[in-house]
Amino acid sequence: MSSKPPASDVAQRLDEVLAAPAHMQLGELKVLTLRRQARHLFWSALIVIATCGVVPFYAGSFNEEWKNWAVLGGGALVVFLFVLVPFFRWLGRTTVVTTKRVIVRSGVLSRDRSEVPFTQIRELTVKRGLFQRIFGAGNIVLQSAGADPFVLFNVPRVKSVAQSLQELVEWQYASQQFLAAQGGQGYGAPGYGAPGYAGQGYGAPSYPYPSHPFPGNTYPGQGQTSANDGGSPVSFAQG
Repeated sequence: MSSKPPASDVAQRLDEVLAAPAHMQLGELKVLTLRRQARHLFWSALIVIATCGVVPFYAGSFNEEWKNWAVLGGGALVVFLFVLVPFFRWLGRTTVVTTKRVIVRSGVLSRDRSEVPFTQIRELTVKRGLFQRIFGAGNIVLQSAGADPFVLFNVPRVKSVAQSLQELVEWQYASQQFLAAQGGQGYGAPGYGAPGYAGQGYGAPSYPYPSHPFPGNTYPGQGQTSANDGGSPVSFAQG
């Protein structure tokens, strides 16, 4: 998915994943892949335009050859430091949202990875500055118990993404409540083949397919609450 998914696409992708029987069989599926909004690359674009105008004007205007080469080298250095480096830093940082966790990968030559499971999230806050409001972006702060905040910076379509994260947290919590009500039958428990999947070795519990393991085939966040849901485990706030 692109770095600026339309709001309707975010909700549609979430519904597709949570409605798929494969979600119950595989245990974890990718919902979204995001990059930070590329708003700050605007300055890099201005630097490219200015460099393309200044370097050709001065290059070749000096009698000493080394000065001409110095102008070219200086222009190349400016483009490298203030255009290519910020671009690859932006390109190398991705946020992956699955049905169970949020994963952030960053780095170009060396890759760093950090993640937070939905089961640990207790508070979700959206913080937006003036320019972020103008461009429809914002920071999403995921607070888990006994840990530092997990911050997603400059998320595009932040309202839709935050709502999807909220639904995934509640969905994961309700799933655990449902499994607990079934006597601890896990995803891999034998003898609980889902309708239409018997004999295929999946061994998933007998959820009311095709949609969700809740009465009426709904999940929290769609206007109804599961009978097995003991209440939302996470608070939601917008700054």
